[in-house]
Amino acid sequence: MKSEDQQQPEVTDYNEVVEKPHRPKRYRLYFDDELPDSQLESGSALKFLKDPRETSRHIVQDAFKKFLKMEGKDSVVATHLVNGNSQVALKIKVDTYSENKFDPMKRPVTFGVEGRNIYFCCTNKELHLTEADIKNKEEHDQMSPFTFYCRESENDSNLLTFESVDCPGYFLSTSQKDTDKLQIRPKNDQAVLTDFMFSPDFP
Repeated sequence: MKSEDQQQPEVTDYNEVVEKPHRPKRYRLYFDDELPDSQLESGSALKFLKDPRETSRHIVQDAFKKFLKMEGKDSVVATHLVNGNSQVALKIKVDTYSENKFDPMKRPVTFGVEGRNIYFCCTNKELHLTEADIKNKEEHDQMSPFTFYCRESENDSNLLTFESVDCPGYFLSTSQKDTDKLQIRPKNDQAVLTDFMFSPDFP
């Protein structure tokens, strides 16, 4: 028979266990673990390099609990769904990246429409849905318009903000009104919402 000591799992660093609680699954796109040091070597010619982890898939709500939803072929709106029917909500695929100038407070990410080769793209301070070969964009160092810096919200640590890499100071945002389009706006614009919540991965 095993002794009681043998049956107990060994804890090698108690302080690390209690000071770094596990993040909920829905925040897997953000910093829930460390990336391998070899992911992006210092001096790399590429600004962004895709992380080895799998693509995660989410349903998105803004701070007013409006869901993102496709409208037509190339527009996304934020709206309260009838009876909370999330089946019609836009399903987003999220990939995370390493950057050659590492900042522990932000993570580069891209947003694609599930089932389609279409991505959120920000150019000239405007948000578009753009068909793109992301792998080709990575290889030719053309990722900036498709990339957003993910950070925890200053208002609520359970929410996230997304700043355009190509348009610094401009964030993914929704109107306070229902059914208005997802847009890119300065963070200090009091008429918009820049905080978002991501669901756990959907099947």
